[in-house]
Amino acid sequence: ELMLDPSLVTSILLAMNRRVTHTDISVKCRIGVTGRDSYDELVEFVHAVRAGGVRRMIVHARCCVLRGLSPAQNRSIPPLHPE
Repeated sequence: ELMLDPSLVTSILLAMNRRVTHTDISVKCRIGVTGRDSYDELVEFVHAVRAGGVRRMIVHARCCVLRGLSPAQNRSIPPLHPE
């Protein structure tokens, strides 16, 4: 659910980068979450991650359904969008 609050993500990442100096921090996320899955919203999230000092990001080509699916179902039911 952190993708719903990009500014919070920036704050968390900045705090992590202040404390962790011996390794790079990376972020792995989905292309979106329920109710926040447009291209523009993904771009906003990527910018928030970069503003937090992260330079490596992995984006999984599937949206996350926040309600109604188990974690296992969330890995297979939402369609992939590799484009």
